[in-house]
Amino acid sequence: MVILCCNCGIDILPDSRNMCDRCTINTGNFLSKIRKTTVIESCRGCERYHIPPKSWREYAWGSQDLLMFCIGKNKTIKDTNIVDTAFIKTEEHSKTILIDIKVENEGIIQRTELKYVVRNRQCGDCMRRESKQFWNSAVQLRQHPSSTRTFLYLELLIKMHRAHLDTSNIKERKSGIDFYFTCRNSAVKFTKFLNNFYFIKSKDSNRLISEDRSNNTVNQKSTFSCELLPFCTDDLVAIKNKLYLVKKVKSVIEVTELETGATKTYGGRDYFGNELDFKQLQRSGDLVEYDVLISYEQNKLNYVTLCDSKERTFEVETEMKLKENDCVLGYYTVGKWYADQYSVQDVILARKYNNKKKEYKMKIEKELDREMRLFIEDIAEEKAMLEEVVEIEPNELTKKFMKL
Repeated sequence: MVILCCNCGIDILPDSRNMCDRCTINTGNFLSKIRKTTVIESCRGCERYHIPPKSWREYAWGSQDLLMFCIGKNKTIKDTNIVDTAFIKTEEHSKTILIDIKVENEGIIQRTELKYVVRNRQCGDCMRRESKQFWNSAVQLRQHPSSTRTFLYLELLIKMHRAHLDTSNIKERKSGIDFYFTCRNSAVKFTKFLNNFYFIKSKDSNRLISEDRSNNTVNQKSTFSCELLPFCTDDLVAIKNKLYLVKKVKSVIEVTELETGATKTYGGRDYFGNELDFKQLQRSGDLVEYDVLISYEQNKLNYVTLCDSKERTFEVETEMKLKENDCVLGYYTVGKWYADQYSVQDVILARKYNNKKKEYKMKIEKELDREMRLFIEDIAEEKAMLEEVVEIEPNELTKKFMKL
């Protein structure tokens, strides 16, 4: 038995609508109620998708989870009978997601295409990270008093070993540097790295930010206070009532006794356990430049006549091998409180300073002042580190090979 369609009059099998499929689609298109374009938000930094009001979640491109997320974002298909869905292939950089969807209504299946436009929106974590406020642990590196050469050396070590890659921010402070990390383990690892090259006195503390007693969890920030040995190369120090010049400071302190010329080594524990035995008389920043006018050797000692910038002359005994027109650095002791106690000469010579006028092609953005020149001399034997600071001129043999 057949009946006529109530709209177009063709023969059809009887049903509740008494209308053919073509007329049913044309007169009551339920797909028109579905929104075809939807905007979703994604963070460009971490590639997570925004779930209002404050949640962010990561979905892989083309994954089933992303498909369900997109379907859920279009509220107009919430009450429809979805038969099938599938991604239509698009490039990820196009910021467009296309989904082919089949919907059933009263026994009729219709197909349509949904478009999702991905709009950039920065999440809170990335916003804090870029504003340099996102950190969980901090390493506060200090030296009292601070030395330019010490921190220059540490900066190069950190750069060469790529120890700064885990930091979220680095800030220069009055007597040191602060390093910020998003993870406490990274801060602990960085502290151990520093201790491999310099002896540091470390102390950690924690500050409670929030706690969840129902889940037995806490949110806290950790701070590692790291104190470096207070000495720098060429410092004049008194150790147990004897005068020394500091020759090297790393994991240990290497000093030379002025009276005998003997070299001694002290560890960091020797200092921090007996700080009263160590007195810093003058720092390397107090060094004065002198020109050598006369130099002669007698009884294995050099007797030199020096002249300073004020044209004052001084006669000094030294084990340092000097010749006329050399430039040296020394401490002017006249009027100093320790001069009478230790019976020192008017000038205590510390080192030669013959690269005073040498031209360097710097690789780092630092002023080529006296401290920088002394630092270049200090690392002259560490070629890998020196190459990070200045361009090294090839030696004569290398020049010959380059010409071949």
